[in-house]
Amino acid sequence: MSKKRDKLMPMMSIIGIVLVVLGHSGYAGTNIAEDCPYLFQWIYNFHMPLFFFISGFLFSLTNESFIEMDKKKLMQKKVQRLLVPYLVLGVVLWGIKYVFSSFASVDRQFSITSFFEMFVAPSTEGSTMGYLWYLITLFMVFVLMAIFSVLHVDMKKSKWCLIVIGMSWLVWQWGGSIKWFNMGQVLWYMPFFVIGIIYKKYDVAVQRKINRGGWFNASLSIVLSLLCVFMPSNAFFAYSVVVALIGIWMTLSVCSCLIKKDWVVSHILSYGRYTYSIYLLSWFGQYATKYIAVNILHLQIIVCIVLLFFMGLIVPIAIDKVIDRLDDGRRYKWLRLIIGY
Repeated sequence: MSKKRDKLMPMMSIIGIVLVVLGHSGYAGTNIAEDCPYLFQWIYNFHMPLFFFISGFLFSLTNESFIEMDKKKLMQKKVQRLLVPYLVLGVVLWGIKYVFSSFASVDRQFSITSFFEMFVAPSTEGSTMGYLWYLITLFMVFVLMAIFSVLHVDMKKSKWCLIVIGMSWLVWQWGGSIKWFNMGQVLWYMPFFVIGIIYKKYDVAVQRKINRGGWFNASLSIVLSLLCVFMPSNAFFAYSVVVALIGIWMTLSVCSCLIKKDWVVSHILSYGRYTYSIYLLSWFGQYATKYIAVNILHLQIIVCIVLLFFMGLIVPIAIDKVIDRLDDGRRYKWLRLIIGY
């Protein structure tokens, strides 16, 4: 099971990051949300809960005990892994958007106050942080996990996991709009992180059922996920939870089938090492492409979206490969921290 697990999570990360880049492959007025609304809704139904699910699983995998884990070491690692790129790239994004503000479709106030505010409240109106909200949100989830450990809340036990899930979503109903430290998003996404922890506990039994169903199970989950796009979403909370869980189950099922294929293992799985870099750097490739394709060449909408998608994948991978070639001795640790590699 461990060998399959080593392949399954990278494969799920690859699927997830492809959906992230595709979801970002647009621009105001002519974006994927307006031109491909069903595809957009399908992607955003589950792709971010999927990443928190994966993070929860890996967190449980690398910590035999949540009570006795080294909290100081954990937070040091998460500051380096999450906050360093969050702060550095946040400054870079602010600078780029300030320089090219005349081409922006969003009116932003580039004041000193808004500059500092956007780091502690990245979802505030006019913020330039954009996609980086995920970093501060995941960091705060780890902060809460460390606090739970100090309080001897054993997240290895299912009863505590269920309590945390219930309390988190209950408080979210009241405080879902809290923007400071993105706590509204933390309350919404932390349960999916915890579900990843639960999955780690029962992964052998769950995978046995998934593998038994094979491509039939994968196809059925794909159909269910697609049907959710056309379902009425009046009960917003329940609908959002159900479609996210179906999407996670679908990804588990599809990836469990894919990793059995030799061509997937040989040609695709190795790109799992680039998923975090793609997340951090895809915006730069897409922004440059958008500027050229839209503002200079005035290409058709569909052509622009395709170019944005592929450049969002190619540019980060190319940057990583260049740094690998120039930094064989891995001397520039600070640079690798910034690009997530």
